[in-house]
Amino acid sequence: LLKGPEEPERPVRRSFQIPRKSREKKALFQPLTPGSREFEDVLNILHSSYLEPTSVTNFNYKRACLIHNELLEKEFTEKRRELKFDGRLDKELSESYAFLMVDRYQVQSICEKGLQVGQSKITILGSPSMGIYLSRYADLLQANPLEAGAVGDVVIFKIMKGKIKSIYDPMGVKSLESILNKSALDPTPKHECHVSKNANRITSLLAYRAYELTQYYFYEYSFDELRRRPRHVCPYAVVSFTYKDDIQTPKFVPSSRANSFSADRNTDKFNYTLWKGQLLNKGKLLCYISLRSATRAFLPIKLPEKLDVETVMSIDHLKQKIPPALFYKETYLGPSEVLKNGMYCSLYEVVEKTRIGSNMESLLQKLEKEKLVSERF
Repeated sequence: LLKGPEEPERPVRRSFQIPRKSREKKALFQPLTPGSREFEDVLNILHSSYLEPTSVTNFNYKRACLIHNELLEKEFTEKRRELKFDGRLDKELSESYAFLMVDRYQVQSICEKGLQVGQSKITILGSPSMGIYLSRYADLLQANPLEAGAVGDVVIFKIMKGKIKSIYDPMGVKSLESILNKSALDPTPKHECHVSKNANRITSLLAYRAYELTQYYFYEYSFDELRRRPRHVCPYAVVSFTYKDDIQTPKFVPSSRANSFSADRNTDKFNYTLWKGQLLNKGKLLCYISLRSATRAFLPIKLPEKLDVETVMSIDHLKQKIPPALFYKETYLGPSEVLKNGMYCSLYEVVEKTRIGSNMESLLQKLEKEKLVSERF
């Protein structure tokens, strides 16, 4: 065979792939710089969620962090997909926000694991062992009004309300022992949220039971069992605030009785703490409370170290004995005792220091449901 010219050796072809950039896992907390777009977005969520627009001047947010939890965010998306597949309405799938003031040591756990059931003592909308409670309004974070100078941490949650059931206040038996032991409502199948039927009637931070009546109660069924953590509630951000109260009530101390009883005076908070002690029910400790007043520096009588609330009375029966004006806060704006029908009356605030619910809140809720008052409260 004739040999032709030798062909040059061809280089071996090798497949080439563009290397993928590894996706870096975001840190759980992303601190935000005040004035940045993200910081302002968080502020807009808070400001647009106030019950009273004037609250914008009372809350000073010093720090904020976004929360990045891939697992919780993925499960939130999965829950939305499941509800959409079930034919839920768009309004049930829409995102909004809810709030929870917590102690600082709780922030890490809530942001890592989500909010678990059993962290509240509120029972007005359902059992706290089966669901979670969150605040609808960013300026209504606890049962007692915030004091001037108070500081706190608030977790902002991204929520899907799903199908909502409005809850009425049920009526039941009229003994204090039975109301305290009365079981709370169970979550409603094929629903995701309970709200109070009276929630929209609350228009002021100082309205009676405003905090409890404006709560959300979230839960999630998995077949016949309840999940420990509802997936349609996902931590979004955490902020730290300082509260300032522009309303400063002048103090008045009657010279003739100013030294009758000791009062812990704090001129920064504009309040007198007149008594501290234990609140009991049939000898059993419920909680530790204090009595406060913005204008009065003394109690008309000396109270024992322990107050027992063993007996109750129908509020309708009480209204027959006491003039109607004595049931309004406006009656007690002055520094002196109020005299009506031969009775000298004063108004004091009962306070229990707490973040998420309390035994006293449970007592007050149940007394309200049964339309009762304690005869020694």
